[in-house]
Amino acid sequence: MTDEKKNGLWKLFKKPLIEVEVDSSKETKKKEKEESVVMSFNSNQSSYGSDASAIISASMVITGDVDLETNLICAGKIIGNINCKGTIETKVGGSIVGNISAQSAEIVGGNTKGNISVEEKIVVDIESSIEGDIKAKDVVISGKVVGEIKAENTVRLTASANIQGDLYATSINIEAGAKLNGKFVVQP
Repeated sequence: MTDEKKNGLWKLFKKPLIEVEVDSSKETKKKEKEESVVMSFNSNQSSYGSDASAIISASMVITGDVDLETNLICAGKIIGNINCKGTIETKVGGSIVGNISAQSAEIVGGNTKGNISVEEKIVVDIESSIEGDIKAKDVVISGKVVGEIKAENTVRLTASANIQGDLYATSINIEAGAKLNGKFVVQP
């Protein structure tokens, strides 16, 4: 795919609208607002193959639900629910406001407000925070989580973890220095 075609595709994700407002002093003001978008991406639509990722750059804001059959890398902001068949990865400055459903997740320097449900593993790094419940097979937390954490297998809290909520898992590993304001339940 040529660079020109790729640039054309990026323009489809965010289209600014210009509204003109006239106030009582007859001054004309231009105000830019973002169009609400429902984004859907199928890896078969890409010339990169099934290992391709949808990328939300730092300057992008998506308002609306996102449904992907591939991976998602988010350095921008998404306001809406995300359903991803691959891995969701937030980068420093990335922000998601909405519920997330994915194969796996890596929250690296990002912030999330909403419940997260992944089929495999979720990793939350030291610079990240989550406000919402987490459900996964395995969970590794180094950042801040305000919400309930349920793991089919293991929850691991590193020394920098700060949890405000209850933990449920078959195995719980809490390193010295981790903060837990809640109970933990080891389930068979």
